[in-house]
Amino acid sequence: MVSTHKKNIQFKKPLIMVDEDRYLPDFILDKNLPHIIIEVAGLLNDDEYKSHLELKEKHYREKGYQYVEWDPRKDLREIFNKVEF
Repeated sequence: MVSTHKKNIQFKKPLIMVDEDRYLPDFILDKNLPHIIIEVAGLLNDDEYKSHLELKEKHYREKGYQYVEWDPRKDLREIFNKVEF
């Protein structure tokens, strides 16, 4: 478990799509702008799934978000080295 209070990180887990978006992110870190999208990439051995993640990444980056994929087989703290706060 990652202690987010040390970095004062706030996140939300969207339960419904907003703004008529075609994708629903796993998590959004929303303290800073641009917001950071975190996708839990749990099926990286599935080519169709990986292709879908690539489309999501392109979509979010085009909208101006930072985008991070987390492989749950790895330490969650690694994602905090991949984004700018």
